[in-house]
Amino acid sequence: MFNARIRTIAMLLVALLLVPGVAMALGTSAADVIANNAQLSFTVGGVGQTPITNSANFTVDRKVNFTVAKIADAGVSPGMVNGVLIFDVANLANDDLGYVLSVYTDPANTINMQNVEVYIDDGNGTWDGVGTETLYTPGNFAFDIAENAAAQRVYIVADTPAGATDGQLDNYYLIARASEPTTNTLITNSAGANGEDTMETVLADGIGGLDGAGAADVTYNNSYSAIGTYTVSSAIVSFSKVVGSVIWDPVNFNNGNQKAIPGAYMEYVITVDNDAAATSSAILTTISDALPATVALIDYMDTGLNTATPSSSTTNEIIVTNCVVPADVRACESAAQDFAGTGPNISLNIGTLLPAEGALAAGELAPGDSVEIRYMVQIQ
Repeated sequence: MFNARIRTIAMLLVALLLVPGVAMALGTSAADVIANNAQLSFTVGGVGQTPITNSANFTVDRKVNFTVAKIADAGVSPGMVNGVLIFDVANLANDDLGYVLSVYTDPANTINMQNVEVYIDDGNGTWDGVGTETLYTPGNFAFDIAENAAAQRVYIVADTPAGATDGQLDNYYLIARASEPTTNTLITNSAGANGEDTMETVLADGIGGLDGAGAADVTYNNSYSAIGTYTVSSAIVSFSKVVGSVIWDPVNFNNGNQKAIPGAYMEYVITVDNDAAATSSAILTTISDALPATVALIDYMDTGLNTATPSSSTTNEIIVTNCVVPADVRACESAAQDFAGTGPNISLNIGTLLPAEGALAAGELAPGDSVEIRYMVQIQ
């Protein structure tokens, strides 16, 4: 029975320690008075005397300890607004503490995020957006965290430059310093010898993430930091249009010597590729092509090419090929597709030409995917 009770208590303690966001103070609370009484019993001439009692009291000093932990980095895309890094500030002291926050930018970053701001969570632990969380001005008093209270969540929020490219990084450190509650007066070590009846302060913070220039994070300096990283995830899209070949001319037909003379049929080839090294898909929407007056858009001539009267098997045909995705061949619309507009203007809806399949959305070009579009014009 006794052993079972010990196991139950141990399990409860472990469960408590695993609760997220709970910071446990170390030891007896600051300013508590620890009283200790000693008693001497004695006799004189065999007669018991009144015991002598003496007491020794001292005040528990304040041990200032806290941490900053990165909870989540942010994957962002070029031009994205309000990318969010998530941090928790935890009070491990044996007293209530206030906090002053600052942000340090890694000078080795490969991009510079824009409109960087710090927000304090409203208490639900979830980023609810600009205008809901509390905007904070670094260097001022931020918040109090009571002894044994849950950690306080903090967000760094920034916009991604439109010119950012795939794989670029921007690192930000959230730095916390302990202050006297409700103020921005930073806490320092108490000077001199210990006073038994007074509460002194001892800085006991550890080493955080920032140990270089800017705000050195060493032991016992009332500074603790954690690093969060913005990583740009983007498509790497290439786009090209080339002349495929002369398909037919009115003199040589399709004998292998056809030339780009008036009346000849020329093939244009548009290729869109998302590099295999990219970390995001691209959603293609439209391709527009304003042809010059010296050529006219025609049906894709694919039959009777060795005669004076070639024809198309389908009206208004656009050929779509090479729809290759990693480890599979996408069933792109290689059948007839109507082109919008007449005369020299082409407007292709890529969501139609490259339909949804499996996990891929309409028009989506995943990393390593490419699409090739062919159409025909006649030289005027």
